[in-house]
Amino acid sequence: MRKTLLVGVPASRISLFAVTLLAVFPVVVMAQSGVSAIESWKCTFPITASVDWIPENPRPEIGQQEMVFNIVNVDLGEGFGTARMIGNAGSTDFLVLTTGTDSAPINFLEVTGAGMLNTVTIFPAVGPSLSVDRWGFDSLGKRSFKATYSRHVAILGDPLPSQQYGFCVPWE
Repeated sequence: MRKTLLVGVPASRISLFAVTLLAVFPVVVMAQSGVSAIESWKCTFPITASVDWIPENPRPEIGQQEMVFNIVNVDLGEGFGTARMIGNAGSTDFLVLTTGTDSAPINFLEVTGAGMLNTVTIFPAVGPSLSVDRWGFDSLGKRSFKATYSRHVAILGDPLPSQQYGFCVPWE
């Protein structure tokens, strides 16, 4: 039986993927600070941009949505780390990349069983103090951070990429 780190993806593929990422984006994990020091997040993405891929010309579409999920057990480890996303449709594992400095974002990468890549990036740029009414957070007045969630999906070979825009708050 072969070892898997992410659902349906052999450990050897993840290791090769991680080595390639580290070669392209060197990661130095030092004393954790900034957004990389936070071990759990609650994220909401109220805005989405996607593409209706017509045979000749992709047509962008921007809309509103109610996407909320948690990122828990953030462990930077050595070189790259791990975390877990928990949403309304289940959970999945992430690889985590960051430099660990105050000015660097933290990146969560998911490689799906079909080989697709999805990423969540939480930027150190401070967003608004969020309220329960406006964003659905139960952490009234907590400082938020700007975030993006990029999904690279294909259905029957047809690309269906999308990007979500929103905020994440430290979650306890």
